[in-house]
Formats: sequence, structure tokens, C-alpha cells
Amino acid sequence: MSSSAAQKICVGFLAFALFGAAWTSFRYFLAELHSFQGKRYERFWESKGSIDSTAQWQRARRHMRRALFYNTHNPDTLLRAARIHEWYSFTPAPEGGEVRKSLDRAAWYYDQAVSRRPAHGFSYSSRALLKARRWQVAENLSSDLGAAAQFSPWERVVLLQMAYATATAWPSLDDVGRQAFVGKLAAVALEQPTMAGQLLRVADEYGRKREICTTLLVNREWPESLPGCMVVERE
Repeated sequence: MSSSAAQKICVGFLAFALFGAAWTSFRYFLAELHSFQGKRYERFWESKGSIDSTAQWQRARRHMRRALFYNTHNPDTLLRAARIHEWYSFTPAPEGGEVRKSLDRAAWYYDQAVSRRPAHGFSYSSRALLKARRWQVAENLSSDLGAAAQFSPWERVVLLQMAYATATAWPSLDDVGRQAFVGKLAAVALEQPTMAGQLLRVADEYGRKREICTTLLVNREWPESLPGCMVVERE
């Protein structure tokens, strides 16, 4: 093989490698662009507490599908896609069958996010909250609560999601799941009493404050300096 032919082959391989790298970067750019559009819709809905129309939700879902088409491995995009699908039940006229399908899809996205990034507490607390809302208590809800407490022990949104999930599913939650939250609540009370008060208010909102406080007081885990559960003890 002549030196000129070898040079042409090397140039060809280099051009192919550069094209591949450029295409990959461009794909990731498109994925981030569509994911950002989905995020904008989500933030808008959160500010209002509702969705203006089903068509608006469909546009957000379309953006997330395109984002995942260009990059299927980004756990943040998977989490956002899951939350977008959960939002369908807040559309003006959700259909029962479509709600179930949308929540099933959200659960699948959460599973994928956990598998892509297994040491991320927010993924577990989000999946736990979805399971609690759907009363899928037996499907590893307790392990999700434990993983959330382990990987994100002080993250506010994770703690709040744990509180909502635990309060929602308390009647059917096993001791492992209950202790995952109760133990975390006791630890938070020592370090961040204001945050612990917020978690107790969530429990009270769902009518579970007495049960949760009783569990805390039986285990003697609640600091006497924090009045939230001591009031329940005196009632």
C-alpha cells in the first residue's frame, strides 16, 4: 500500500470519527433543548397547580419523547418524563383509561431513572410517592423509602416526598417502610427542627400525625425540646 493511500485511509477514519462526535454532540444538544421545553411546561403547571388543556400536556409529552429519542440514557430527562406523565391526571378532563396508561408510563420512566442512577435519593422518593398514590404499597415502597433516606438524607424535596408517601400509604405500609420515615424524621428533628415541623404538618394534613408520633414516642426517639409530638402525647 502506497503512503498516499494510507494517508487517505487515515484521513477518512479521522473524518468519520469527527462526524460521529459532532453528531453525538448535536443529538445531546437536541435532547437538552426538548427537555428544557418540557421543564418550562412543568414549572408553569407547578406555579398554577393545574394544566390549561390536554393539548398543552400533549405538547410537553411530545417534547419529552423527542428528548429521549435523542438521548435515552439521561436520568434527569427520564425523571422529567415521568413527572410530565404524572401531570396528565391534572388536565381539565382526564380519561380514566388514559390516566392509568400515563401513570404506568411514569412508573416505567422512574424505573429506568433508578437503573441509570441507582444512588439518587430523589428518584426513589419520587417513585415511592407514585406507588403510594396508586396504593401499590407491596411493590417495594418500603425499600424505596429506605433508599431515599440513605442517598439523600437532608434534601428537602426528598424528605417532603417521603412524608407524603408515608402519610398516604400508612395504613398498608409495613414496619420497615414506617421506620424508614420515622427514623429519618427523628434524625431531622435533631438537626433541622423547622424541617421536622414541616414533615409533621404533612402527616397532620393526611390525618396520620397521631400514628407517626405514637411510633416516635414509643421508640423514645423524639427530642423533648421539639413540641410537635409532645402535644400529641399529652392529648
